[in-house]
Amino acid sequence: AHINAVADCENVCENFHLPVQSGDDEILKRMRRNYTSGAYRDLITQVREKVPDATVTTDIIVGFPGETEQQFQQTLDLVRKTRYDAAYMYMYSSRPGTPAAEEFRDHIPLEVKKDRLARLIDLQESISREINLGCIGQVLPVLVESKATRTPGDLLARTRGDKMVILPGPAEWIGQTIDVGIHDANGHTLFANALSEVAV
Repeated sequence: AHINAVADCENVCENFHLPVQSGDDEILKRMRRNYTSGAYRDLITQVREKVPDATVTTDIIVGFPGETEQQFQQTLDLVRKTRYDAAYMYMYSSRPGTPAAEEFRDHIPLEVKKDRLARLIDLQESISREINLGCIGQVLPVLVESKATRTPGDLLARTRGDKMVILPGPAEWIGQTIDVGIHDANGHTLFANALSEVAV
């Protein structure tokens, strides 16, 4: 129903945040998630069939108690196949009083967790960069949100898929939706110019 709402309603933006946490079914079970990696992949397929322009982001935790290298590889494999636009990636940390802290004693050494997180970040950043570079040459509507904090004279805007866009322009554009042409990109940001005069 939610996918159809995004597909059918012009006022709903085409961005899906679908936390996966892990690509391994045993780890998902340990996390007490009520889905499998296969069911999750089916959901992603439905999203992309019904909303072809959708951006998809996720949350992933590495180093959950008992996670083997092979199980971590399942997560990397899911990330390669899903090709998220972006991901929020974390190391598992035990919190006293939580079910995981009380139930599991097979905790992963910190250095292993750090290594897994670094490998996951490297993979996702390369995918994000490839996806964003593919936006160069596109014309996209963006909502101008604010002045850019790092580059005076520039503005911060967002696409309908929640990608960050930096473009030159006056503060009077803030709050307006304008069409921009994407001319450069990195793994986190698109760079653009307004395509026509904008009413102020």
